[in-house]
Amino acid sequence: MSALSLVAAFLQAIRDALPGVQVFDGQVLPQPPQRYVVVYPDIGTREADTVEHQSTSTTFRWQTTCVAPDREMAAWLAETVQNALVDTRPEVDGWSTGLVEHTFSLPPARDETVLERPVVVAIDRYQLLADRLPQEQEGS
Repeated sequence: MSALSLVAAFLQAIRDALPGVQVFDGQVLPQPPQRYVVVYPDIGTREADTVEHQSTSTTFRWQTTCVAPDREMAAWLAETVQNALVDTRPEVDGWSTGLVEHTFSLPPARDETVLERPVVVAIDRYQLLADRLPQEQEGS
């Protein structure tokens, strides 16, 4: 199972929490809506801290950027995403997952790089420790 399945689980949890709000996977449309969330996932960092030096544990990290026309809406989006993710245990085939942790937050602030319209962004980072489950032997 790949990290893509875990990313799909993160995206789905956010989409379920924010019906009617577009959630993008790392790339935003050229003409984005007034409010949206962008998820920037990594592919995971493998750790080999077992006696056998097998890399069975992976730490996944991702950032969410909540974008809205004003501070109140950006804060609401960020809080809704936090409530949907923190302390949850995603169920994904091929993985045993820990609880999602919130590791970093920037309060809502005006993004001066967007010149077309006023935009406020709220940025949060999360992480999840997951272990790959052993694959069943063929013919077992």
